[in-house]
Amino acid sequence: MASKATRITPEYALHPYQRQVLSDLLTTLAPPRPTPAGPKVVAHMPTGAGKTRVACAAASYLLNRPQSEGKVVMWDLFHLLGCGRIRFIG
Repeated sequence: MASKATRITPEYALHPYQRQVLSDLLTTLAPPRPTPAGPKVVAHMPTGAGKTRVACAAASYLLNRPQSEGKVVMWDLFHLLGCGRIRFIG
């Protein structure tokens, strides 16, 4: 029996410069990539430019592809939340 797929959508729209970064990331991540560990990318953007939003949009796009069924995204929230804790509490 086929399961009904859930579509993942970001809550907020991206700014034009964020859409450009997203497009560049997805182009770099597009197959074929011959490395065993798969492609790797880095989005270098200033503080507050929306790196997390771009990363969420990329994950949403990649997880919504048909070949992504059964895949998961691992996110290092410890580091992300740790930075916020230092910023707001420290």
